[in-house]
Amino acid sequence: MRLRPGIYLSLALLFAFAASHAARAEELPKGVVVEKVSCRGDAEQTYALYLPSGYTPEKSWPIIYAFDPGARGKLPIGLFREAAERDGYIVVGSNNSRNGPDVPLQKILTSLWDDTHARFNVDARRVYAAGFSGGARVACLFAYVCEKQVAGVIACGAGFPSNIRPSPATPFVFYGVAGVDDFNYFELRDLDHVLDELGLTHRMRTFEGGHEWPPAVVCAEALAWMQLHASKQAGGMRDEKFAEELFRRDLERVSAAEASGRAYEAYLGYAAAARDFRGLRDVSEIEKKAARLRDSKEVKDAAREEQEQKGRQKNLEEGLYRLLPGLEDLETRMQSLPEFRRTVSDLLKQSEAQKDSGERRVARRVLNGVYVSLLQDASNAYMLKDYKAASLKMETAAELRPGDPSVFVFLARTYALQGNKKNALGALKRAVEKGLDSPVALQQNKDFDALRDEPEFKKLVESLGGKVP
Repeated sequence: MRLRPGIYLSLALLFAFAASHAARAEELPKGVVVEKVSCRGDAEQTYALYLPSGYTPEKSWPIIYAFDPGARGKLPIGLFREAAERDGYIVVGSNNSRNGPDVPLQKILTSLWDDTHARFNVDARRVYAAGFSGGARVACLFAYVCEKQVAGVIACGAGFPSNIRPSPATPFVFYGVAGVDDFNYFELRDLDHVLDELGLTHRMRTFEGGHEWPPAVVCAEALAWMQLHASKQAGGMRDEKFAEELFRRDLERVSAAEASGRAYEAYLGYAAAARDFRGLRDVSEIEKKAARLRDSKEVKDAAREEQEQKGRQKNLEEGLYRLLPGLEDLETRMQSLPEFRRTVSDLLKQSEAQKDSGERRVARRVLNGVYVSLLQDASNAYMLKDYKAASLKMETAAELRPGDPSVFVFLARTYALQGNKKNALGALKRAVEKGLDSPVALQQNKDFDALRDEPEFKKLVESLGGKVP
């Protein structure tokens, strides 16, 4: 098996097939989500699993490898489950792949590939990777280094890793997904243009939401799109009923966008459908609709407004990032905080508007993007046991998410680990005020061990209906 040179060659072992390619898997239940399957070659590596209820080892099955930035293997399984059951896919979600430093990616991917190929009869022509955020970049890497072994990637909330650029030789089809409020929205939109210019098979799908896994209905559409192109690559559409149904659903969604006044979205939808179904269906009418919309004032204005949003987002992000170094030192924090708060206050007001608008989208993207950056930095500092740096990052993050109780729980953990009981308890009080409604995070997290004998801590736990062990 030939690997693409120069890209993560240390992953070569990832693609060694197990000797028994169709080993039986009777011990694993079918038709239910299995939260943890331990890899036989390395029990530390585990994955969540969904086997369709009709699975038998006598025939080969398509498989989806899913990667979440927080190692939540069960989460994407739930999103793909219904479509996987209907269309007959094995779904695997890594419980080890995550964002952060010192993640043993080679070990994770090698174990995942080897174990699943040893246990299940996998259709070698229909191996797919899916991921969200940092997991989307892992999915692209996973597919790229295995030349012509992964047929397609479903990338949600992010695109290719920084060390890989798409080219005419990119060996997989690509389905990009982004919420309209996602801070990486323009990364996916720009990537869509690049793939179009390269003539690569691709589709871009947006949904109402932010930086998050898309709804199950979008995941199902992505799988259906992969099935469509698998059939085209095999030399023709064998399932005419499936193609007709997919074509109909595509046009219904696009027509609804046009009818509701979302002309730019409709134009992109018609153009994509014409590209995907050319040669399978008569697309002359939707090509005419796409051309008409492309030349309309509404679409031109919307395209211009989107580019203006991109510029505003960039300027606002850069302005906030310039202030962050001053917030990370106690001596300069009080000087930098007023300007930071003024900018954030304006963005919070805009983000809470009832009506969707470019202004609201930009505000949400900026707030979420800077927040995620701070959270990632705080998590990395926490893993390196630099709890002071983590607490400063989370104090700033709380300015961006003032109503999120999880922010204050994490902040409390960083203070507790510094031995600062007063600030830790203060942060926990804020978490309760902001809506924390379960005592589990306080009862079970060892970071709070130093607080367990504190009367105030016990009172907080009891106020949530729990008891301190």
